[in-house]
Amino acid sequence: MKLTPIAVWLPFAFAVALSAISLVTWSALPNSGAWIPAFICFLPMTFFFAANAHLQTRAYAQALEARVRQMEEERDVSVGSAPAP
Repeated sequence: MKLTPIAVWLPFAFAVALSAISLVTWSALPNSGAWIPAFICFLPMTFFFAANAHLQTRAYAQALEARVRQMEEERDVSVGSAPAP
């Protein structure tokens, strides 16, 4: 599994874009409330992207831990000692 750097920064970039769209719309039309539907409808996507990046990072860490455990077991077998608990 390969973790791409863009996956970590995508939630931040999406939140910045959503905030910019809302801010520009609010600045251009302050009393219209046109920014509210865009902000409310797309805000859950920010949390989705953040959760997805977290899950990818977690899976990557688990894969690395499994690889380290495998390498430690191979080392223990080659040395002839008992595996560490």
